[in-house]
Amino acid sequence: VGIGGGVLVMFTIGIMSNFIPMCGYAGIDTGRAIFLMGITSFVAMPASIIWGIIDEHIGSRKTCVVMFVYFIISVIFALIPNPGTMILAIVMFASVMGGSNNLAISMTASVWGRYDFDSAWTVVFILNTLVRSFGFVLVGSLSAITGSFTSTFIGLIICSAIGAILMLLCSKKPL
Repeated sequence: VGIGGGVLVMFTIGIMSNFIPMCGYAGIDTGRAIFLMGITSFVAMPASIIWGIIDEHIGSRKTCVVMFVYFIISVIFALIPNPGTMILAIVMFASVMGGSNNLAISMTASVWGRYDFDSAWTVVFILNTLVRSFGFVLVGSLSAITGSFTSTFIGLIICSAIGAILMLLCSKKPL
């Protein structure tokens, strides 16, 4: 739960920390990229509610897997280096940003229950924080080493697939 949830948040940190250069890669000028970065929170806020509704209907575990698949689709759009597909990917990234933090908490509660949540969250939060910190390293390093965001996006797809598998391996029943 801590590692899988951390992977979800890792993406938003990695994407947002490299937002302007990532937009430049797709042909979006700096002024427009700054504007787009500013509006991501306005997409993230209602998306948080939408992801919460999905979580309520299908459960935290399935919602996390759906979010990983959704993120993979958004990264595929980002792989096409043009402004239109990048803007679509940014909207999708922003919606992941809105729900990912909530899902780590929701997943912890669904696995450990409300009475053991405090004890479990203490450990899950530490794992979550450690894993999400690699977002800076993954996105920044891959693009710096290769000179392109293509390798970064492929790395994000691979990590998303691993995160989805980790979530599928989580217990379906409260411990």
